[in-house]
Amino acid sequence: LQPSTISGMLDGFTHVHEIDIDHSIYFIETLKKELGMSKDEMFEYGVDAGCGIGRTTSTLLKYCKNMDLNEPVLKHLRIAMTNNPGCCDMIHSTLQQFRPCYGRYDFVWIQWALQYLSDCEFVDLLIRIAKSFSTYRMGRSPVVCIKDNVDPHHDEVDTTDGSIIREEKTFMDIFRKANYKCILRMEQTFLPI
Repeated sequence: LQPSTISGMLDGFTHVHEIDIDHSIYFIETLKKELGMSKDEMFEYGVDAGCGIGRTTSTLLKYCKNMDLNEPVLKHLRIAMTNNPGCCDMIHSTLQQFRPCYGRYDFVWIQWALQYLSDCEFVDLLIRIAKSFSTYRMGRSPVVCIKDNVDPHHDEVDTTDGSIIREEKTFMDIFRKANYKCILRMEQTFLPI
């Protein structure tokens, strides 16, 4: 189990944190333009799914009027809430068990948390999220933002821990199976190794 620190969440690669946050800001700003949102307009209610200690949550809170936290490791979840007192609810569950509240969210952020889900579990998660959107009444479509590692050639499974780094085609197949449309794709650049 990782320590409940930025270093623990990033597996010791703390130098990645600021670059990652800057790119997430750029992505969300670009997404808002794509959705026709004004610069000052915010999403109504978001959830940081698989939030860890809430490392990116403070950034997400700048774009959402309300934010919930979802995390399977209770000590991480409690620290995330402490680190982000502006958040509303803590949801202690795995992504496989996550059941979004109907009509609540118009913004879902999932970052570096899908590698332990099988493709079927990933599709099921997206379908549950989409069903929770069905009662949302904002005028614009709710969004799911997925930020994850992508292998340029093929799916790569780590035989030690069973995690998977998917290729882009696999992500697109999963989105298609869940009846999602990709409206913005962006590669994070300048990420040091």
